[in-house]
Amino acid sequence: MKKIFFPAILIAVILQIVFAANIPKDKTDVNFNDYISYFYNRYSKNFDDFGFVYSVPDYGKKEFTAPYYPREIISLASYYKYRAINGDFKAQETLKTKIEDTITHFYGQFKHAPSFEDVEALLLMVSINQQLPNLLNLETKTQLNNLIKEQINLGIEAPDTENRAIISAVHWQFLINYLFEKKLITVENKKTYDQNIKEKIDKAIKESISVNGWYRETNIVPHYQAVSAFILLMYGQISNQNEYLILAKKMYFNLKILSCNNGAIESQIGHRPVGLGAQFYFMMAAMGKSFNDTDYFTYLNYISGNSFFSDSQHPNRLEYHRTAYKLNSKELFYAAENFHDDYAFSDAVEMTIINKVFQNDEKIKNQTTLQNILTYKNDNDIEVLNEKNIIVIKDKITKQQIKIYCGINKNLIIKERF
Repeated sequence: MKKIFFPAILIAVILQIVFAANIPKDKTDVNFNDYISYFYNRYSKNFDDFGFVYSVPDYGKKEFTAPYYPREIISLASYYKYRAINGDFKAQETLKTKIEDTITHFYGQFKHAPSFEDVEALLLMVSINQQLPNLLNLETKTQLNNLIKEQINLGIEAPDTENRAIISAVHWQFLINYLFEKKLITVENKKTYDQNIKEKIDKAIKESISVNGWYRETNIVPHYQAVSAFILLMYGQISNQNEYLILAKKMYFNLKILSCNNGAIESQIGHRPVGLGAQFYFMMAAMGKSFNDTDYFTYLNYISGNSFFSDSQHPNRLEYHRTAYKLNSKELFYAAENFHDDYAFSDAVEMTIINKVFQNDEKIKNQTTLQNILTYKNDNDIEVLNEKNIIVIKDKITKQQIKIYCGINKNLIIKERF
């Protein structure tokens, strides 16, 4: 018994050393691959310690639950990817099993129009399969490819709304390109799919994004502003359509003018109740990199280290949280205790890997403040004055004024009519 027990202890100690060594203490010595694997490895370590459960991002729910839907299952499992690439047998088995479970779930559910979450699950499985080509057997790979083919028409035609329509359509574009490269669909079919996707995206843009590049749900919403801009960037890059790159760039710089000096953006500018997380700032960094804005290093720096591993009870849990809660009718104060797991982070990362936005050996510069702050913007939607420590936003549509005080313990927001 002792002969078995001692090696197990030794392996556990070695794994702890490996995880500790993987923490990027000096970001000037870290390349992109190491930077990203740090997030994946820590979060997967959380599942090792506490089970394959997470806090669902359904506003107000705090209990941990097992993933059920395809996106939930494979999103969480995807965080084992780098450990699997490095030969960790447990990680490989976890990924393999969860992909099989996800495919089984797809085939077991009633036939319906797949949601944007379903297509995200499909893309994650494809990305993992491409980076770990020996992980799945031929039967599972064939099932995955057939599943995508079966879902295409339903997915593109699904009556998604606004940002979800854009998210869904662009993920389908990635998958259609993948199938075409594998010669699993014809040239004629691809042309039809491409056109239908473009029409879906254009309709969603017309419904939800102003000509000035602001995404709205009555108020502007930083989270969906970033998601929509990032997804349009991905679409412009893979479809070689400059008009979408131009719009994405406009939306990115609109977000940048809402940034505090350290890159932080207050989620409660809009009305998304659970805040911003690692996915948000990673998307900002990817957009900055794509648009040759060297401040992308600041956005990467903002999410590094323990920034979104702040749950003391689950120190390796990647989460996103409220930046504020309502104290009375006028004031909002900082409060990080209401948070949920950031299971969407891997979706954005995998899209940039497929699109080669970053190079694996690219060095991450240690930059903690924005070097090129935008100070003033005035268009038909919004007027913004950014003085580094104080940001004043006048929304001309809702007639609302928002004042952001940047800095430690001063995340006070005052909303008032003007």
